[in-house]
Parts: sequence; C-alpha cells; structure tokens
Amino acid sequence: MAEMNATDWAYVDSSRRALLEYVPVSAYRILDIGCGAGGFGAALKEARGVEVYGIEISPVAAGIASGRLDRVYCSNIEREALEFSGAPFDCVTFMDMLERFENPWVSSREFTIAFVRKAGASCVSETCATGQSSSPVLPHRG
Repeated sequence: MAEMNATDWAYVDSSRRALLEYVPVSAYRILDIGCGAGGFGAALKEARGVEVYGIEISPVAAGIASGRLDRVYCSNIEREALEFSGAPFDCVTFMDMLERFENPWVSSREFTIAFVRKAGASCVSETCATGQSSSPVLPHRG
C-alpha cells in the first residue's frame, strides 16, 4: 500500500465536528461506514458518550481507528459479508462515502436495512463541488 500524503490523512482523520448535529441524539449504538482513522466516531464518543463501531477498507486507517472506537472491522463491505453481535445499530453514518461504492444508492440502502433497527436512521454527508457538506438524516422504516 502506498504511503498516505497530508491530504489523505486530513480526510481519514477528520473529526467533522460540524456534522455531529446530524446524528440523531437518540442514537446510542452507531456504525460509521468508511470510518477512516476514527476521527468522526471519536468526536461522537467524546461529545455524547455513545458506542461507535467502524468499517474501513484501509488497514492503516483501520489500525488507528481501532484505538479510538469500540470496534473496527477492516473490510470491503461491498465484497465481504459482516455480522455484528448484539442489538442492531440506532444509526449508520456514511461520511463522504457514497462516491466510493460501486452502486452507492443500492449499497447504502442495503447496509441500512441490514444493520439499523427499524426506528433508526442513516446519516449521509457528501461534499459538494463548492466544498460544503450536505447531511440529510434519513429515517429507516424497515
């Protein structure tokens, strides 16, 4: 694997604190898909005392995240089936992740159905061409 440059590290280690407000306050058990080095999940844990699991494809970033989050899986989630013990998640987050999936809308829907409880939510953030983030919270109805 190639060494990461400063721009890469800024992305994988970003806390994205401005986006914390979009994760429902009722969410205690959260799955951060594409967690990078765990910056966003660590900020959630610090601000709210929640439980955060992460999924990250980069072994380097996943290794760092494993020291910050409750549990981290190093996996290509589109190609490898994952099973989680315990209750379903209250919320799944996709922070600048959708463009990395082969079929973003199908994948995000499938992962939300598979991992989030029926009254839970998914939180999606994508950076626009202007550099601003947009973060809708989508309720999951099962």
